[in-house]
Amino acid sequence: MPRMSLSFFAVLSFAAASALSFATEGTAHAEDAPAAAGDDASVDSVVDGMQNFYDASQSFCAKFTQTFKVKAHGREDKSSGNVVFRKDGGKMRFKYDNGNHVVTDGHKVKVFQKGDRQLFVKSIEKSQFPVLDFLRGKGKLRDSFNFTINAGMTEKFKNGYVLEGSPKNDAPEYKKVFFYVDKATKQMRRVVILDTHGNRNQMNFEAPRLNCKAVDSDFEFTPPKDTNIVEGDNTN
Repeated sequence: MPRMSLSFFAVLSFAAASALSFATEGTAHAEDAPAAAGDDASVDSVVDGMQNFYDASQSFCAKFTQTFKVKAHGREDKSSGNVVFRKDGGKMRFKYDNGNHVVTDGHKVKVFQKGDRQLFVKSIEKSQFPVLDFLRGKGKLRDSFNFTINAGMTEKFKNGYVLEGSPKNDAPEYKKVFFYVDKATKQMRRVVILDTHGNRNQMNFEAPRLNCKAVDSDFEFTPPKDTNIVEGDNTN
């Protein structure tokens, strides 16, 4: 039975988390200086700030770079491309430089693997990624995660906080989600997802644009004529 690659599962899980708060700052680095001493920000204030920013943002466009480490095979996959989110209707598109696509019009998720000439189509309602509800504006951060501020990671993150999110319900695609949040603006600068298999998925953004133009046609995708299309439960 045809199956989607691990890297595409990683993209979908990332999208579900990253759509909670659109990034607008440059990428943070592990070697960045510690946050200011004496910072007494609460978990609630950081979470609320990030949620409020998301609520006020309608669309987000950026270039992205992704690093996905597969623990079982000791493999690291790197990729890049362009991403567009639109909150209205819960739409998104990851357009990879290598010709792959991950697109949703708010109703169905389409995953196109160019090298295999495969298009996987699945309804969001039947998706393995329930947090995709956030893409459709039907949820809040606290509905799906319990949060703490990771003190050790925050010490290495310049002028920001690292929120460690643990899923409230069983979610094989999320074991932990780390949100790198800018101290001054409460905007997300990076997201890192650890799954139950020990895989690590990190997404960074470049040249981000808030409330960019995103029309319906941006979230439509028609594959080449010789593509094998797999729909419904066969995409599991």
